[in-house]
Amino acid sequence: MLQDALGIPHDGIKIGKIFSGGKEIDAYINLDEETLVHHILIIGTTGSGKTTLLKTMLSQNINAIFFDRQGDFVRHLISRGEEFSVIMPSVTMMINDVPSSRASIELGTLFAERYNCSMPVSGDIRDNEIILECDKSIVHLIPYSINFIKVIDYMHKLTPYMSSMARVFWPVIMNNFKKGIDKIAENIALDLSLPKERIESDIYKLLTPSSLIEKDVKVPLQKKVNNRSSPTYYSYVEDYIKIDTSKLFRHIIGNEASTLKQLDKTLSSLNLAPQTQDAIIRVLRSLSEFGIFNVNGTFELDFQRLKKKTVVDLSWILEYTASVEAIAIVAYSILSDFYSYKDKLYKKGNSELTILALDEAHEYFPQTKDEESKSIIEGLLNRLMRLGRVRKISVILATHMPDDLNPLVLQLSNTKIVMRNEENVLEKLGFEDYADILLTAPAGLGVVRSIKFSDVVMKTLKEI
Repeated sequence: MLQDALGIPHDGIKIGKIFSGGKEIDAYINLDEETLVHHILIIGTTGSGKTTLLKTMLSQNINAIFFDRQGDFVRHLISRGEEFSVIMPSVTMMINDVPSSRASIELGTLFAERYNCSMPVSGDIRDNEIILECDKSIVHLIPYSINFIKVIDYMHKLTPYMSSMARVFWPVIMNNFKKGIDKIAENIALDLSLPKERIESDIYKLLTPSSLIEKDVKVPLQKKVNNRSSPTYYSYVEDYIKIDTSKLFRHIIGNEASTLKQLDKTLSSLNLAPQTQDAIIRVLRSLSEFGIFNVNGTFELDFQRLKKKTVVDLSWILEYTASVEAIAIVAYSILSDFYSYKDKLYKKGNSELTILALDEAHEYFPQTKDEESKSIIEGLLNRLMRLGRVRKISVILATHMPDDLNPLVLQLSNTKIVMRNEENVLEKLGFEDYADILLTAPAGLGVVRSIKFSDVVMKTLKEI
C-alpha cells in the first residue's frame, strides 16, 4: 500500500527500504526498466554507502557491466559464488620478459594470485577467454588491450587530452600516413612477389603509438632475403622487413616534403607549426608509456560472449600506470565499442536491458573548459545516455565530487540518489530541505528522487 501511495514500482531492481520515523519499513524501493533507462546518478561523500549500493544492484538478476577501479566488484561476485566475466585491461609492464606464447597464461596467473583462484594452465584458455575457478565462482577472464589500428583514425576523439590544433589535423595526418603505408606495401609486394594486402595487414597489426614517434615496425618473413635498403622508408634485414614508420609519420607532420615525394608524388608534408608537432608527439609518447595498446596475450573483446554480469577490472591499469588518463582512454574504448554493439542489436530488434555502472564518474566524465575535450566527453555521454535509452542501455554513475562532473550527467540522469554530503552540494542538487538528514547521515541512508516517485528517504540494502 505504501509503495502504491508513493508511486514506487512493484518490480525492478531493489535498492533499499523506505526509512521513516528513525527505522526501516518493510517496503522496498524498486527501480523498474523505464526508470533505469532514464539513468541514475548516485552522489555521496566517501563512506556514505555508494559502493555498497552498487554491490546491491550487482547482486540481483541483471545484465550488467560494472567498471571497477579497485577490484571491489570482482571480490563481491566471487564471494557470492557467481559465474561471471571479467574484462582485464592489461599493460605491457605486466608481461615484461615473458615470451609471447606464455603471455596469456602470465596475465591469468596475475589475476589468479590477486583473487585466490586456481592457477591457469594452457587448457584453461578457450575461445578467447581463460576459465578460472575462484572459490565457488567460475570466472571467464578476458585479458584486454586496445587494438591501436582499430582506433587510430579516431584517436583524437578517444582522448580528451589532445590539443585543439592536434585534433584538427589528426584526420589529415592519418590519411597521409595510410597513403604512405599503402605505397610502401605496394613496393614491397613487387619486390618479393607477395600480396600487397598481406604486407599492409602485417604492418598495421604491429603499429603502436611508439611506432609513430620512435620505433620502427619489423614485419617477419618466412624466408631470408638479401640485406638491402630503400630510400623510401623500408629495408630488408635477413628474415624481416624494417618499416620506418616513425620517420614517415614525422615527415608527414614536419617539413620533409622531398623525401615523401620519392615514395608517392601525391604525398606532401603538412609542415605543422612546431608547437603542434610537439603536442602530437607528447600525446603519443604518453600513450606509448601507458602500454595499453596491443599487449601480448590479450584477446579480442566479443560482447556477445560475455556472461550476464561482467566486471571491467581497471585496478591493473591504476596499479601499473597510476594514470587517470589511461583508465579513461580504456573505458572510452570499451564504452564506445559497447554502444556500437547495442546499436546493432537495436537495429535487429533486440531490446534486452543492460546496465553500465561507473564509480568515481567525475574521473571518466570530468568538467573541462577546453571546448574540444568537452565535445569528446559530451559526445560519448550523448550516445550512452540520450541515444542509449531506446537501445536499452541504463547508465548508473556514482561520484562524491559533483562539481567536477560534466554538467550533462546531471541533466541526463533523471533519478538521483543523494547520500551523506555537504550543504553546498545539497543546495546545488535541490536537496537542501533534507540537510537535517543528509549532512550527518549514516552509511546507506539517502534520499531518492525519481521520474516515478519523488523524495523518498531510504536505507540501502546490504544483501539480496
